[in-house]
Amino acid sequence: MRIYIESTIPSYVVARPARDILQAARQQLTRDWWEWQRRKHQLYTSQIVLDEISSGDSEMARQRMNLLAKIKLLDLTDEAKALTKKILASGALPAHADRAAHFSF
Repeated sequence: MRIYIESTIPSYVVARPARDILQAARQQLTRDWWEWQRRKHQLYTSQIVLDEISSGDSEMARQRMNLLAKIKLLDLTDEAKALTKKILASGALPAHADRAAHFSF
């Protein structure tokens, strides 16, 4: 299966353990999936994700970037840009182009 990895996945995998029980559970489920399931799939990400995960605490950003270092990078094509515009114009999502672009891949 082809899976697009957006910024939440590497963020949860490398994050310090959350105090909130639901957040901690999400982190653990994500870590478990990353450890045991990712090799069963074709993983992809985008420059948009790399830009997002490279910000913040420098050590955590380094860990997030290392996690995705060997993941195939998708190009932001003209077709994807057009789809992003359609998604935003539909009002289905808030007008944050960086977030809406994730849905175009």
